[in-house]
Amino acid sequence: PEERFAVWNKYEFTQGRLRGAFIAGGYNYTSARSISSGLGPADIRDGSYGLWDAALGYTTKLGGREVEFRLNVKNIFDEEYIM
Repeated sequence: PEERFAVWNKYEFTQGRLRGAFIAGGYNYTSARSISSGLGPADIRDGSYGLWDAALGYTTKLGGREVEFRLNVKNIFDEEYIM
């Protein structure tokens, strides 16, 4: 694709009972592109698409090392697109 970008943001709880927990979300955009089949002059044209993703997680220390547990949910609105 000629154009592709992603915008993400993360909110982390720094106090209270949820300290170390975070929520995150983002949008990923991919512009239209041509996919060459290699079988002839006709190309397949793929349309542009945007996907919303989300994440939940928790950051803590184990054995003196910082670790992060994360659950990523890709394409949360179940958009159909060609990859």
